[in-house]
Amino acid sequence: MKKILTVAALCLLACGATALAQVAPGAPLPLGAVLRNNSSAPMAVIGFCNATSAPKDLEGYVGHTSGGLSLIASESGTARESITIIVPAHWYYEVRVNSMPAGVSCLVTGWPV
Repeated sequence: MKKILTVAALCLLACGATALAQVAPGAPLPLGAVLRNNSSAPMAVIGFCNATSAPKDLEGYVGHTSGGLSLIASESGTARESITIIVPAHWYYEVRVNSMPAGVSCLVTGWPV
């Protein structure tokens, strides 16, 4: 049986993004990956990191295309940090940690709205 890729699937492959058709509430998401909200509803994406003795930067990006992401949330410091971004249906997003010190633990979760 042959698989036929849609234009959207080809774009995802070419752009290096991953499509998530539906996110179970609280499902963990990969940190530092450009993802696509492939559902017909917006989703809340929450990123959080534990406290450390060295500074870290937690950032959230959203965009209509995988190559056009804009920084919309950012936290920096040594304390516990968290950000929340709302991703419109069929838009792309990424949560990343810059300058992540050793021993830091971060988690990204998705919540359908």
